[in-house]
Amino acid sequence: MTIDMRPKKALFLLCLPDELLVEIISHLPPKDVIPLHATSRRLRALTRLDPTLWRSLCSYREGSSLTVLTPPRTPISDVECATIDWYTEYKFRNAPTRMLWVGTGSPTVGDEVKGIGAFPSRGGSTEDDMVVAATSDGSVKIWSLQDNCAAREIGKSERGLIFSQKKRTPALEAQQKIREAGIVDGVSIDAAAGRIWVAGEDGLVEIDLTSLKRISTHRFPFSIMALSQTSSPYPLTIGTTLTLHMHDSRVSPNSPPPAHAPLFQPGPLSILHSGSSVKVAGRFPSLLSYDRRGWPKLTSTIHSGARLCGLTTIGTSGLAACGEYNGRGTLEIYPGLGSPYPIVKNRQTAARSKILTVTSHGSYLVTGNAEGCISFFERDARTVIREHWVEGGGKTSSGIWNVGEDGGDVIRRVKPLRGGDGKILVWAGDRLGLLGVGKERQEIPEEAVRPESEEEEYLTKMRELLRRQGEEVGILEGMGL
Repeated sequence: MTIDMRPKKALFLLCLPDELLVEIISHLPPKDVIPLHATSRRLRALTRLDPTLWRSLCSYREGSSLTVLTPPRTPISDVECATIDWYTEYKFRNAPTRMLWVGTGSPTVGDEVKGIGAFPSRGGSTEDDMVVAATSDGSVKIWSLQDNCAAREIGKSERGLIFSQKKRTPALEAQQKIREAGIVDGVSIDAAAGRIWVAGEDGLVEIDLTSLKRISTHRFPFSIMALSQTSSPYPLTIGTTLTLHMHDSRVSPNSPPPAHAPLFQPGPLSILHSGSSVKVAGRFPSLLSYDRRGWPKLTSTIHSGARLCGLTTIGTSGLAACGEYNGRGTLEIYPGLGSPYPIVKNRQTAARSKILTVTSHGSYLVTGNAEGCISFFERDARTVIREHWVEGGGKTSSGIWNVGEDGGDVIRRVKPLRGGDGKILVWAGDRLGLLGVGKERQEIPEEAVRPESEEEEYLTKMRELLRRQGEEVGILEGMGL
């Protein structure tokens, strides 16, 4: 008679102290660590809450003898490292990606997305669970992301709130489309103040976040090309064709207008607030830097030589920029002052077409280009972690501005959502989507899941709780490890 000792051995392993278990697990490759989540609640809790383990797994290379923490290509400060969810980071680096389209996913004429934003539904919360989009019919829509299965539309303003519905001549219509095609950062949200700012046809439209009613319209001498993201109590920065303006909603409209900064070349496309400084990139060869305290004086410039259209911060003082150089995409890294690391300009392998957007997501960068490719880069701007291609959405609207060179949707903007499971809000062509990780789910119409009785509603809620409990296990199993 043979006795299987494996259960006893496993029981003996679980008798070890937590510190020793974590030390043993840290020497295992990912293909052995992932199944531990399904074997024991204790092992799951130990591995899930250990950031050092998941950070080491993020840098794991098959065949390498180093299975413990290895230094990243670009150093990450201890302060920044503490803010990164390394478990979520590991999933985005290795698990299958999936796109969940907000709304129909295939808009009809008049419903094309023209700008996006996100904000938390509760005051003081840091989790972005609400999404805002400005659409071509001049309305503003809000979706709730609190349901993991789908985004639910909870508010819509009247038509014509932002863009006029009056018929234009063909020449004016073409001019308006060209202007809209260049605007990527056209929506800014201040949840604390309850305000939405949108680059409208007649100027800066201020909208109440609760009622979705227009509060006022602020006009400028030229068409608006870019808006900064607001952060109370700092003012909003507006970039027009030839000027930069500061807008503070707390200032009385009867007060004299504040000084503006002139631009010697037209076309600002991205405005970034970084501490007290304001960074501006656009259709000019240099990055412009202003100090908010000494506005509107230009404090410094950094020569790029490319036509840049996207900016994001790296760490505490670094900067990443994207755009186009000689017909190809460029991804550039500018370390902060005093950094020993050189400036990096990847103009060979970043993308075959223009890169329209870049953002920091954990310890890596996410870009979107004109071919419909969302790329994940290490901070060296050269190493590609993975790619996600967005196919054309079969739109009924016409035009050349939303279709990529290979038939995919142009990735206009990517925006990481704070908190939650790290989803990325994607503006692709005329559509709005959420890029996450895990197996594809079959989309079910909202009418099909509506409960018909209290008993069915109770069963539906119980099934949803069980589904959420097993979601992370399903995601990790979907890695195939």
